[in-house]
Amino acid sequence: MAEHCSRPGGSKVLPPEWLIDAPQWTAPAVAGSLAFVDCETYRHFPAGTHHVIVGRVRGVGLGPAPDPGPLVHYQRGYQALHPLQETTRMPFTAPLTTNGSVR
Repeated sequence: MAEHCSRPGGSKVLPPEWLIDAPQWTAPAVAGSLAFVDCETYRHFPAGTHHVIVGRVRGVGLGPAPDPGPLVHYQRGYQALHPLQETTRMPFTAPLTTNGSVR
């Protein structure tokens, strides 16, 4: 969806099959999402070549999708984040001075 909406000059309208049929919501809810927020436009600010739209929350819904964990966009691609493996921690035993430097 991010790639669909970020194409320069492309349509920002989401295909109907990507949305949940929820007439009680005024904003579109994306199928398969963990949660969605129903907002109405509160303020609109021009910001250079973009616009910032501030929404007033009207409702919050939880989707049926299981939590797949965090997803980030990094180095031109989407990456899943995974928990770090437990490691053995070595105690730091160097004495410190009052200003934080090692003696």
